[in-house]
Amino acid sequence: MALSNITRKQARGDLRSRLAQITPDPINDGEFNYWLNMGQQDVALKLSSMSDHWYGTSIVQNGGTAISVSAHTTGAVNSISMVSGMLSTEIMKLKFGIGDGGDIDGKQIPMTRLEDLYNMPSLSNCDSFYSMSHHGERLYFFWGSDVSVSAATVDVFFTRKPADMSADTDYVDVPTEYVDLVIMYAQARALSKLQMLDRKSQVEQEIAAKINDIRSVYASDIQLLQMEKTPGMQTPRGQ
Repeated sequence: MALSNITRKQARGDLRSRLAQITPDPINDGEFNYWLNMGQQDVALKLSSMSDHWYGTSIVQNGGTAISVSAHTTGAVNSISMVSGMLSTEIMKLKFGIGDGGDIDGKQIPMTRLEDLYNMPSLSNCDSFYSMSHHGERLYFFWGSDVSVSAATVDVFFTRKPADMSADTDYVDVPTEYVDLVIMYAQARALSKLQMLDRKSQVEQEIAAKINDIRSVYASDIQLLQMEKTPGMQTPRGQ
């Protein structure tokens, strides 16, 4: 589900107005549509430190089914191909897994570096440990020799990528308050094609300033939340 109430057609119309390009010549709708989709990805990447609550999902929530691990060998590293709903075209960042069944029922499966995962089978202190890793198009799971995964599945939580808009009725997949950044990204690409390089540089500076302002507000909110967790600490919000 897209995160804004602004359609691709509306965003493209706004973009044309900013460029005073009412007709499809010299830039057609297809180019604008491509740049708007790329703008979504750019905004999501630049704000990735704060976008988990926008794009956070799981394999089940994203239309897939939990990953079965009941046939996995314990005391070893097992690998499976990425499944529909969390392919490389859909996933931005893997977070962790939650087990269902066996000894992992309701337990968090933490993420580990792949290099460390492959060291675990040789370590006796990992016999009751379990972890997972993501590399390329595959997921890797380690189950200690004392861990039962019989009839177990894992629901993998991750941050998805914004969904590309394929029709004019599709909505821009960033929060409505940040749609302007997507349009400005496309505007900068268009200005480059029109050889209006001074204006392009100005728009890119405006984007950078907006991104910095957003990050600054987010950092301040996080700082306040941390202060409020400290017993006896009074914050500007009186909490």
